[in-house]
Amino acid sequence: MLFATLSQWIGMLVKLLVTGRYDTVRMKQDSFSEVCFGVVLLVCLRTGGFALVRGPCFSDAGLARAQALAEEELSKVKSQAEQLGLASLAPWEGASFSSGRLDMPLKSGTGALASREDLKELCEKLFRAPCVHSGRGAFWNFPNSGPEHWHRDGQLPLLTAVTVAKGYPKNAGFLRLQPFTHHGAIDEDADSHREPKVHAGESERVAAILQPGDLLLFLYSTKHAAVPNLSDQDRCLLYSVYGPENVQDEINCCDGRPSLKTYSKAEAEILLMMANALQ
Repeated sequence: MLFATLSQWIGMLVKLLVTGRYDTVRMKQDSFSEVCFGVVLLVCLRTGGFALVRGPCFSDAGLARAQALAEEELSKVKSQAEQLGLASLAPWEGASFSSGRLDMPLKSGTGALASREDLKELCEKLFRAPCVHSGRGAFWNFPNSGPEHWHRDGQLPLLTAVTVAKGYPKNAGFLRLQPFTHHGAIDEDADSHREPKVHAGESERVAAILQPGDLLLFLYSTKHAAVPNLSDQDRCLLYSVYGPENVQDEINCCDGRPSLKTYSKAEAEILLMMANALQ
């Protein structure tokens, strides 16, 4: 069993390094496999900028607790938006990078959003520094959201870990990533805000369609995109951020973001007028 599993990993690495194509592997529980698996993850992250692990990487109870927290916070946002007369313009809480999507940082986490020692250890090997769990949140993609939005989260040495607690349709707007676009990789100069230029020799996009308990890991500098949600469900990605102790994302994970809690009724009316004028 171990030999077969190790052979599978070696085959995946060869395919990755030679063709640039990604396969997925499953978690194994014995200690020897865990060591090998950690090596595979490090190679994938350092070479391609991301890794997709087919679960279960989280318990059902842990996923349920994290999802409940995310839904509770979203209900507060919707309630506040209705009170301010901004429901038609939601989401306004946190940051909406593109129409119909909401990045909602959370101050505390539970279950699948709680700190994990194995991910901290992976991060320490990746960045060769003591690391901490520095942020967490929920990234919502609502039905009929806008077009693909390609970007990088920044150039900081940070690692994002993503999972889902529910089973969503494949067209619910999962992330797409472009391999080899992270800092130091062959396509690091790829335009952050344009779709991959495959005709010019850039690597092709990879769809990260997640099932409950799967784990997607990607570097902050890896180019990725939110895509339209063509389903009838609110899709929620649960994410955590890990990085060196002295590194903090002051843009994506901070208290200074726009918040409905800070708007007065009068300010909300001005906001609504401005939005209507732009339509």
